[in-house]
Amino acid sequence: MKNILGLILTILVIAPFAGSYTLEATFGVLGLGAIAYQFAPSGVLFNIPIVDARGLFTESLVSVYREKVSVTSFLRSFFEPIEVMTKEVSIAVRRGTEKIAVDVVTYSDGNRNSFDKSSEKIFVPPFYHEYLTANDHRLYDQVITALSQSNTTYFAEMTAELAEDLMDLQNKIERAVELQCSQVLQTGVLTLNSRTDINFNRKTCFNCSLQRCK
Repeated sequence: MKNILGLILTILVIAPFAGSYTLEATFGVLGLGAIAYQFAPSGVLFNIPIVDARGLFTESLVSVYREKVSVTSFLRSFFEPIEVMTKEVSIAVRRGTEKIAVDVVTYSDGNRNSFDKSSEKIFVPPFYHEYLTANDHRLYDQVITALSQSNTTYFAEMTAELAEDLMDLQNKIERAVELQCSQVLQTGVLTLNSRTDINFNRKTCFNCSLQRCK
């Protein structure tokens, strides 16, 4: 309804200056209005909510504070990164029986060693899928409106903020890997949200306790 009233007011304003071409000017205005409505059915050009439009004229954002916490890599430095193309990975563990050599009598048979204690652990590595959607950004509606008017100011601002948001997602994944390293060093068990915990079956003597190794 407001769009129709706007077209009528436009025609009334133009009519006195059109002279003998009033009819042609009227059809021209109506045609342009119909074309604009056809290519903007969602109301990009006409139906901007007053709540969204008010901020463009009454508010000005002068500064943005973003909380940035640096990602540490101390624990990850103890593990060598390995990339493979398979879905599952395996770790083979071989253990001996004695860690310290013992002296024997000269010319005796010596101390025979055996390394037959081994095991293999097969598991699927944790998977992370962090993402965001651009249409949820606070400037998305303003960017669409500005682009229809060949204004790229808001687009550049939104692109810069989205790039920072993507870096935050990358930092989240790196912190998760750092947490995994701490769990391996502390308990030997990866506690995962997907309920597929990975237990490396670490020997009890490596735990933070005074118990004797079995």
